[in-house]
Amino acid sequence: MSIKAEFGFYVKKIKPESRLFNKELGGGSILDVGCYPLSFISLFSDETNEIKFEKVCGSFVSKDVDDFAEAKIIMNNKIECYVKSSFKENLKNKIEIKGTKKNLIINNPWLPDKKTTLEIGNNESYHKEFINSEFSLYANQIQKISESFEKKIINDKYLVNIDESVKIMKNLTNWLELIRKQYQSS
Repeated sequence: MSIKAEFGFYVKKIKPESRLFNKELGGGSILDVGCYPLSFISLFSDETNEIKFEKVCGSFVSKDVDDFAEAKIIMNNKIECYVKSSFKENLKNKIEIKGTKKNLIINNPWLPDKKTTLEIGNNESYHKEFINSEFSLYANQIQKISESFEKKIINDKYLVNIDESVKIMKNLTNWLELIRKQYQSS
């Protein structure tokens, strides 16, 4: 029924030359950390990959890059999604999925530790699942990509292909432009 995904952290000092705030380096919260929530919700899109931005808001710093952004998105004409990115505050950095029967919380999905948790429940029951990995996030990514190359797997459902990446980038650009238009008109 709905997905809420957010990724953000507080940046104490704005350094215009850093990749976070340099427009020529793709700076801004949407491109740096907003891509994670938007990519995640894209996993639930159907073959049309229809993402409609219903409401957006955000703010910009002096170097014309966003430091905060959020959006309400309707996907496939039925799933309400809320995505948020920020350099202005430490967000909860989790994913909340509400279904018709159960709800799921994925804690720290963007930078999980070797030990992390999933929370599954509804009004009647609650369960916390502990997930352990012998590898770090990056070691797991390297292993998965290496296996795909080694086994010559072309369409791995757990990896984003180039076409999906382009769609996600178009949606990130659309999100940023909608906020920019709103920001410039106020």
